[in-house]
Amino acid sequence: MGGGPGVAVGVGVVATRKAARELPRSVERYLATKVADRAALVDSVFAAHATVHDEGRTYVGTDAIRQWATDLAQQLTITSTLDQLVQDGDQVIAHFTYTGDFPGSPARRSSHFTVERGERGLITTLDIRE
Repeated sequence: MGGGPGVAVGVGVVATRKAARELPRSVERYLATKVADRAALVDSVFAAHATVHDEGRTYVGTDAIRQWATDLAQQLTITSTLDQLVQDGDQVIAHFTYTGDFPGSPARRSSHFTVERGERGLITTLDIRE
């Protein structure tokens, strides 16, 4: 990791284009959790009406998101390395390198999080892109 704008500068802290600030707690918890363990925290980090877009599919609501996370953990062995974080308002973009037992490994992806405003700050959208 470098030291330029948009690069993680500490656990839970990200450099934005304007100033370093704390990540939303929901995103911080999601990013700190191993891929295999993420299904267990869905209710505490995603809003009830949240949407996840991954590999051409859309998952709406915490039940569908939990099932997506469970299926992913059961089908593949995945390790993620966080390469860069960028935050702009209620948007957080995390750039990852994924390795594991899947075709095309290693793969670079970005996770685009939208977080609800306010005290709870739950994830409302997660869009995983190539």
